[in-house]
Amino acid sequence: MKPGYSTDDVAVGEPRLAIPVSERYALLIPSKLSEKRGQLHDVRVQASAGVERRLIRHGEQHPLQGQNMHQILSSLSPEEHLVRQ
Repeated sequence: MKPGYSTDDVAVGEPRLAIPVSERYALLIPSKLSEKRGQLHDVRVQASAGVERRLIRHGEQHPLQGQNMHQILSSLSPEEHLVRQ
């Protein structure tokens, strides 16, 4: 308990409500387009010289339109095109 608070300040069993306070944009890719490599995942990206592998870091998983999608936290931009592995 923090100094200045007492147990009278805490309502035990009180219901909680989560209210979204803002929108955020996230880059999502189908989970089946990435392959796990240790703690990272890699994807194949269409580059000017052909197809290249790129290590990425996943964020949260989201179901969307009947498939699992992963948020991408690093190493990929929305303009890039992914290739099936």
